[in-house]
Amino acid sequence: MASKRGRKLVAFMAIVGLIGKDIFLVAILYFYKTFPLRTVYAAPAFVLIGGGTIVVSATILAMVASSIAEEHRQVP
Repeated sequence: MASKRGRKLVAFMAIVGLIGKDIFLVAILYFYKTFPLRTVYAAPAFVLIGGGTIVVSATILAMVASSIAEEHRQVP
């Protein structure tokens, strides 16, 4: 998807999913009298938006690698 839609979009969506998961967790724990605490189990569903930490790290590393000149990419 990163090669079709762009790396920035994929990294952005993954970060949005991670932030959404954290906001959801904080909201559930803040309103613990309103929501049952088992609602916390639904938090990883937000990670499906972007793929999670693995997608973020792989996309950012790919962006860094593409910004470096090709002759400097080789390991000695």
